[in-house]
Amino acid sequence: MNMKKAMVGIVTAATLCGTIAAPVMADDAEYKVLIGCSNQAQSFYSWLANSIKKEIDENYSDMTATINDLAGETGNVQTMIELAETGGYNGIIVDAPDETKFTDAYKEALDEYGIYTVRVNKSEDADGVTVDLGLNNYGLGKAIGEVASESLPENASILIFGGPAGNVGSDDRLNGFKDALKDAGRDDVTILAEQNAKDWQKESGMTVMEDWTQMYDEDQFDALMAPNDDLACGAIEVCEAAGWDTQRIQFYGIDGLANGCNAVKSGAMEATVLQDCDEQAKEAVKALHEMLTGENTESRYIELEPTLITKDNVDEIIAKHEANGMMK
Repeated sequence: MNMKKAMVGIVTAATLCGTIAAPVMADDAEYKVLIGCSNQAQSFYSWLANSIKKEIDENYSDMTATINDLAGETGNVQTMIELAETGGYNGIIVDAPDETKFTDAYKEALDEYGIYTVRVNKSEDADGVTVDLGLNNYGLGKAIGEVASESLPENASILIFGGPAGNVGSDDRLNGFKDALKDAGRDDVTILAEQNAKDWQKESGMTVMEDWTQMYDEDQFDALMAPNDDLACGAIEVCEAAGWDTQRIQFYGIDGLANGCNAVKSGAMEATVLQDCDEQAKEAVKALHEMLTGENTESRYIELEPTLITKDNVDEIIAKHEANGMMK
């Protein structure tokens, strides 16, 4: 069903003092939602997209949803917006591959097509048009850095992964981690090396760690920090294959994925931070539904709180993943 045909008294979407004008829908109208998944091949993004679809399928009888895989490519966002228009979608919930580049494209979609947009996995204020929500990347990194500040031995040397070069989310997480060490007075900690990975996937973490195993001996570093669990787990796998003691080396990740939780459970990872995709999904769908029905069309940023995962609560998070199908 095309939104333009379904509207009764169409109101063009526009930004008016931060509020988007709401369309008046027929009483029996069904809202079609397109979910833009940053990259279905990566576990966090897949969990988030699938959680959004599940939330719609199970709790909103007046909404239907389809997942569109952006495959990690910035250019696919514009294609998704065009698909939303030609397919008669009423709303988009999207986790863009790079959150900093698409404000104009979203505005165009809203202005021209009357399509509402919620951006998930965001860490910045809303742009006056969309509803944005997520966890603050700097805060995620700082939460891990605070744990490391208490756990690292005196005069520790650490290795640091970055995500893809120039990625704002990765940079913010690493800056939060470093600032936490500084704030804790851990000037004794030395960053032995810092290297960007090609992407966020485990294999890229393995590639960097394989190079480091040729450059350093096991006893030359005490810990490794990565901006996501997949990269950290890739490093752990390489260290284990090299026969290194992953119970001594402290590994830190972010996202609280199934593999990160398993690593914390086994003692290979010291800590990670959960970005709860189920919570993001619940809040994102609620916000979009409010926009579509006219209940609340205000452009706003919804900041969610992270959950630190250590050996003390990892069983609780594993049970959550088992319940949502991320772990068996």
